[in-house]
Amino acid sequence: MKRLLFFVFAFLLSMSFAQAQGAVYSLKGGLSLGFQKWDNQLGRRNPLTSYHIIAAIEELPEDPRFTIFAQAGYHARGTSMRTTFFSTGGNRFDQNFAIKFNNIALSVGAKKKLNSLGNMTPYYMLGVRGEYTVKTNLAQFEKYNKCYPIYPFDKKEYIKKFNYGAIFGGGFEFPFTDLIGGLLEFTINPDFSRQYEQPPISGIINQCSSGTNQPINISERKITNITFEISLGLRFLHKVEYID
Repeated sequence: MKRLLFFVFAFLLSMSFAQAQGAVYSLKGGLSLGFQKWDNQLGRRNPLTSYHIIAAIEELPEDPRFTIFAQAGYHARGTSMRTTFFSTGGNRFDQNFAIKFNNIALSVGAKKKLNSLGNMTPYYMLGVRGEYTVKTNLAQFEKYNKCYPIYPFDKKEYIKKFNYGAIFGGGFEFPFTDLIGGLLEFTINPDFSRQYEQPPISGIINQCSSGTNQPINISERKITNITFEISLGLRFLHKVEYID
């Protein structure tokens, strides 16, 4: 909870600072490509194609080449998983599953703008993130885990609600009018903390087999997120002018 309060405080402080000098408000969203590092886990994992939406604010200083930003967004982190099963008759079944952790993220950081390329201004950015997991889709795998316990379990003690990481990338800004513009942005979002952490579990019985089965043991499982995002958005400039 302390980590979440820190990022909320930093976000609100950045908003207050930006509004005092003038600000740029942005609304952006687009495609997310999710990957995960799974320790001690079977199955072949592929990227998860999903979405995100973000509201951002950044200061509007006298020198616009270097700015501070804060943003809040809704993101789907995760991976897709391809598994193969064989029936008692030897028939093969391939199944694809999307494993999702839906998170709210708060980020603060800095942007550095480069020399303009015609109508476009390229920039790069770097910041830190704090995230809270709102929901997952792990409940749908409970029936499969009774037979083949290779999926994450839907247990709150294993799902880490609070996570943190970095955000870095870059993009292009382009004007439509004096006060409205657009942006195209590419970011990489690696987590430094684990989204899921489960200790070793022993004595699991296959509940789908009619025969006598020996209990099996499951190794420790750890999952860490990394997400690539492509965003399109609109920028709205709010200028503050002081009159002596």
